Parts: sequence; structure tokens; C-alpha cells
Amino acid sequence: MNIARLVFNPLQENTYVLWDATLQAVIIDAGNSSERENAMLENFIAEKGLTPVMAINTHGHFDHLLGVEFLRSRYGIPFAMASKDKFLLETASVSAELFGVRAGDMPELDVDLEGRESISFGETTLQIITTPGHTPGHIALYEPQTKV
Repeated sequence: MNIARLVFNPLQENTYVLWDATLQAVIIDAGNSSERENAMLENFIAEKGLTPVMAINTHGHFDHLLGVEFLRSRYGIPFAMASKDKFLLETASVSAELFGVRAGDMPELDVDLEGRESISFGETTLQIITTPGHTPGHIALYEPQTKV
């Protein structure tokens, strides 16, 4: 499994791209918030020859959501997050404004990770570990073969 970290938006949020030998990829916590950042992410995906298959969020804070709708529309991929954080989607624009950030359209939740033990793409299975605290629906993802 390969992992790349890209830093986006005024809050310097970490977005992760994970892919394996199949070149299928998931984008975790897509925080890209401008045309320049969208192009950076799109160029990275193209340069690596990746096929995005899902946008996954570890939690629902707005700075981790800013690029999800771009990914859904550009690549036609579903958005996955634990539904316990769905209320954060509904208040993301207001939260963003408190930080002086324009949030734009927030995505609809396509895949509910609540209660799921894992999620797969390509030849990779990520275990879902529920880690409430930061937000009610916060999760961590663990890949047991590489212990990442």
C-alpha cells in the first residue's frame, strides 16, 4: 500500500491518498478548497495513474470535507463517513465561516461507516476503528498487512 499526504486549505489540513498495486485509490479527508488545490490533487492522481474509487472521512469537521464534493463530481465516487457525524455536514458552512473559510456545497453521505468493521478497495482492506472523542463519529483506519 502506498500513502501520500497533501496539505490543503487555510487550516493546513492533511489529505491522504492511499493506493495499491491495482492503482485503485481512496482519498481520505479531502480538504482541497480552491481551484489550485483541486488541480494539485487531480494532477497527483493523474501522474500516478490512479483510479479513485471512494472519498472517506475520518470525521466530519468542515476542513476535512471541503474537497469531497469536487471528488464526487469529478470522479463519480461515493463519500463514506460514520453517520454519527452527519450533523456536522449540516452545519459545516456555518462552522467554516467562523474560521473565515467559504465552505461551498457539502456532500451527501453515500456510505455509512457506522458499525462497519472494514472497507476495501483494490487488494487492500482497511479496518475501521471507532475512536469517538474528537467528534462522535470519529474513526481511524488500519491496514494490518503493513501495520499502517
